[in-house]
Amino acid sequence: MKVVVANTAGFCMGVRRALGIVLDAAADASTPLFTFGPLIHNNQVVQLLEERGIRAIDAPDDAVGGRAVLRAHGVTKEELRDFGELGVSVIDATCPKVQRSERFVDEMAERGKPVIIVGDRGHAEVRALASRAGGEVHVISSTEEALAVQPSSTPVLVAQTTMNEERYRKIAAILADRFPGIEILDSICSATHERQAEVRELAGNVDAVVVVGGPHSANTMRLLEIARETDKPAFFVETADALPVEELERFHTVGVTAGASTPGWVTSAVVDKLKRIGRGAW
Repeated sequence: MKVVVANTAGFCMGVRRALGIVLDAAADASTPLFTFGPLIHNNQVVQLLEERGIRAIDAPDDAVGGRAVLRAHGVTKEELRDFGELGVSVIDATCPKVQRSERFVDEMAERGKPVIIVGDRGHAEVRALASRAGGEVHVISSTEEALAVQPSSTPVLVAQTTMNEERYRKIAAILADRFPGIEILDSICSATHERQAEVRELAGNVDAVVVVGGPHSANTMRLLEIARETDKPAFFVETADALPVEELERFHTVGVTAGASTPGWVTSAVVDKLKRIGRGAW
């Protein structure tokens, strides 16, 4: 078996930055340090932080007496207000690409524009954006919903940074046709664009694709979705232990990619196990 690893597999800039911020803050042990929600959507990283005494919390109240690191996906305006009212010191690890989208939504809300967000309902980033939209916000995720949404006036459009880029383009085209003059933010981050483009190319040159990452990671699930759209067999695993060995043994060439929140050591373990399965070259 030949194993081909995507060049873009692994941590993006926003994740590296967030981890660096947390580890730097942990050097000051004078007060407890928490992350508000999981810092990133990867269980192995969350476990690593817990081993260093950095626990994820679910509510601002849980951080009283300590410091709270805001997750890479951003937080709602209401959550940020609650931290302030409780007197909790916050450290902002929000991805700069997400911050750009937040500033856009803030500006549009001040202008009274209806905001349409393309993304996963309930995702932390989408919730953070929706909280900044003011009076009128619509969250959609499909071309069907783009045809059905009914804003009260010409809207603006923004996407979750990890959205499927091709789907966002199709949705944007539908809305531009329905609402001439709509303002559209190109908010898919460059790391997402590169990973999605590479997984399409990778799938065209291998017999099967393995996508490594956390089950709650939106960008990882997008890679799996795109790999499966190519009609090549595609497998999702969180760790090397989850590899379906018997199914993979029949392939001559396997491609491996990983989500932007997947640590390199997890991907390396997957690759090492694949090499042992195939007894071939990486």
